Amino acid sequence: MDSNSFTGFASDAAEVGLNPLEAGQEIDGFKLEERLHQGGMATLWRVSILPDTPQGAKLAAKVTPGMPLIMKVPRIKGGETPPPSWASRSSA
Repeated sequence: MDSNSFTGFASDAAEVGLNPLEAGQEIDGFKLEERLHQGGMATLWRVSILPDTPQGAKLAAKVTPGMPLIMKVPRIKGGETPPPSWASRSSA
């Protein structure tokens, strides 16, 4: 895996070192094109679908061609716990 792409959060994020996101990075079949806004809790990115990836091919079949796409990425600082949707869950 190169440092420009990852498809999960817990294991892959650790592998890429949780570096700041940059235009050109790939996440789950999407390519980050342009950072549109950065707020206190999240960053909004204009993204495109990568149809040559397994995830991107599934997405491309569901999205209207030419439709603008935005990805909201929560901001996590060093030492913070990821939101519950990213954390591994165990059934009690």
